[in-house]
Amino acid sequence: MDINKNIEKALEPFGFPFGTLQDLGTFLRHLEKNQLSVSDFLGYIDQQKQEAAGREKRVATLREQRQKEWAEIARKCPECSAPMNLFQVNTGPRDQTGDDSNSQWACPVCLHDEYSTKTVRELFS
Repeated sequence: MDINKNIEKALEPFGFPFGTLQDLGTFLRHLEKNQLSVSDFLGYIDQQKQEAAGREKRVATLREQRQKEWAEIARKCPECSAPMNLFQVNTGPRDQTGDDSNSQWACPVCLHDEYSTKTVRELFS
């Protein structure tokens, strides 16, 4: 089998359009011009994946920590005891309540909600 057939067979599962193949060819020539190999590039990709995984893990840990902190200070739902979420209301056309409320506590579990005339800032000061 000649080299073109081997390349076509290797590319077949990907279904790249011709423009993408041209871009790939340009990229490979650029690597070669800069004395870099495909292995160098693959090593770079592996390193980027590891760094991204580390960032995602740190973000997940921080999110979990903040959720625990919020659960400690948040108002508990009187119906199901879950920590309630706090929202500002009556600040724009999309969150009008028809009264003089400035904040809303909403339970994400049972959907119970309570309104307050205090702002979010006033509730925590």
